[in-house]
Amino acid sequence: MKHATKPAVWGILVLLCPLACLLSCSTSEPETKLSLQITEQPQGGRIVFAVRTDFKGKLEFKAGEGLFQSSGEPEPITATVEWWWEDVTRENTQVMKTEEITFTTETWTDTSSILVAPFGSILKDYYWVKIHWTDKDANKTPRLIESEKAFCEGY
Repeated sequence: MKHATKPAVWGILVLLCPLACLLSCSTSEPETKLSLQITEQPQGGRIVFAVRTDFKGKLEFKAGEGLFQSSGEPEPITATVEWWWEDVTRENTQVMKTEEITFTTETWTDTSSILVAPFGSILKDYYWVKIHWTDKDANKTPRLIESEKAFCEGY
């Protein structure tokens, strides 16, 4: 009886080895990455009521290979836009506004973000934008771009 089970075990191993190889040999899952560029830096000046930045983004899709092969569509990626303020001493910083923008296509999409002073006041000191997102790749790569700082003088 012991001799009858050994060939069965070897038979099962022989059948499982190709399956294990298939699973371990699959090369990659589908990936969606966001390419983002700031196209217009925020502008400061004297007596500024609002600052704006323009940027464009597009998705870059790579189908998976091996077992994960797909002809699917890119997954949308949402970027978080943060408007930052810094005082003239450059010792104090604060997030003034946060918004999310979702990119869904592989063609360039132009968009913008505006920070407006509270009613009856003007912007003063330094303002800039940080945009961050996470690519949908194997490493879930976090990404960040930052604009130049715009100086708003006040009166």
